Amino acid sequence: MSKGLLIVGAGGHGKVVADAAILLGRWQRIAFADRSPASARLLGLEVIVADEPTTALRDQFDDAVVAIGDPNRRLDLLDRLTEMAFALPVIAHPSAIVSAHAEIGPGSVIFANGVINPGAVLGRGCIVNTAASVDH
Repeated sequence: MSKGLLIVGAGGHGKVVADAAILLGRWQRIAFADRSPASARLLGLEVIVADEPTTALRDQFDDAVVAIGDPNRRLDLLDRLTEMAFALPVIAHPSAIVSAHAEIGPGSVIFANGVINPGAVLGRGCIVNTAASVDH
């Protein structure tokens, strides 16, 4: 069983990722890591002050996802998490519809009512926002 899920980024995007992760019920512990959090708790979850993911955080969490909108920064952080041997789960909100015939890259997130149809191919760290759809 996973030690838990670390969500890198505690802004608006992070809150939506956390909400989906909580609803999935796959992790006993979920926490945020953020360089300048607004508070010590968010959505009832712990917020850890950290400029970057560290090996100390790797000792506490097996899984991680980057919840930062800037695509270049998100991909850079995904590379660092991979180097530290974090697993990068796909997080799909329970109301999302994801075809078994679609390819979803590691660290991607699909929000409420998102639809991923057969033949769709998403790379790593993709964001499919609320009620968005991706076709073939």
